[in-house]
Amino acid sequence: MSDAVNWNDKSWDRVAYEWLRESRPGAAIELNITQQDDFHPFTMIYQFNTLWHGHPIVNGYSGWKSMLQELLGGPASPLREPGQVSQTLRGLRAIGVRYVLLHEQTFADKLEASRIESAIRAASDQIAEEHQWPEIWAWRLTDADPRPAAAEGLRRLDPKTFEVHASHQEGRLPFLFDDDIDTRWMTGAPQDGDEWITIRLAQPADIGRVQIASSPRGQNDYPRRLTIESIDRLGAVQTLFDDGIVDRFVEAVARDEQHAPIAIDLPDNLTGTLRIRQTGHSPSWWSVHELTVWERRR
Repeated sequence: MSDAVNWNDKSWDRVAYEWLRESRPGAAIELNITQQDDFHPFTMIYQFNTLWHGHPIVNGYSGWKSMLQELLGGPASPLREPGQVSQTLRGLRAIGVRYVLLHEQTFADKLEASRIESAIRAASDQIAEEHQWPEIWAWRLTDADPRPAAAEGLRRLDPKTFEVHASHQEGRLPFLFDDDIDTRWMTGAPQDGDEWITIRLAQPADIGRVQIASSPRGQNDYPRRLTIESIDRLGAVQTLFDDGIVDRFVEAVARDEQHAPIAIDLPDNLTGTLRIRQTGHSPSWWSVHELTVWERRR
């Protein structure tokens, strides 16, 4: 679809929108997606076509910015980072997005369009239906994966009892626990997979949940992958979590764009020192605006 397409033309885009119109309810995202200040007429065409197909869309312009669109349409978008598309789809499914349309003509870089299309197709476990027409792809995603039940019986630990260290900028560590979303600890360097924060507890505890929050100004600095480890007093290490974080971040931004809290529930443990490692790679820094730790009451 080019910027000159008229919504009433009998084009292949129109065929795709007719398919979407006949599909069951669910939100859609249309690609290419850009930030609000990066105006392209195709975004207005996306919005106008909602009158035809009747599905809500992630894309759009209004009186204020959607942080979800800013994330997905920005230079640090997980859609643009190699290896992150599959997790982005998981996050979109979790917030009710069921359809993805990719319009090749809306991409200035055709190789980028091809890379994203290939990455979506490779996530075959998340695809329920696929269509290709000239210069447009359309997918229906599977329903969201069931979430495990949230941990119960948790008590927030007092950060005043922590001994905290980090791989970078230890002078900024108090900002992790100051209840001010506008302050932050940050590495100040690109993510290279070797960043960490350690929390030594006053006494061993069963850590049930860790939550990382960020404000819109630090939105690009989300961790690409996290490993959370429990170290007991004898030095034995137990891995409690080791996974990409993008799907959780997409969901967090959609539900609370001012704090984007990523909550990670953890299995049973007896922790003397908690180690949080950023193990992904990105040109962006790693920033944490607020860090909260809960123990599981035994």
